[in-house]
Amino acid sequence: MATTASSPFKKIQIQRDDTTFDAYVVGREDAPGIVVIQEWWGVDYEIKNHAVKISQLGTGFKALIPE
Repeated sequence: MATTASSPFKKIQIQRDDTTFDAYVVGREDAPGIVVIQEWWGVDYEIKNHAVKISQLGTGFKALIPE
């Protein structure tokens, strides 16, 4: 799922050992982090919407959705 210019998400790549995967990040850079796990069909609008809501809870979180 591609991000658009108006999207609050930043698409990043995470590398661990010999594996690289894409992820989406939303929230304050200095906020505590939380991982949002997607359903079996992948990252969709509903999962991204949950991540945005989580990022706005209390004083804020940084939410990461691995793809």
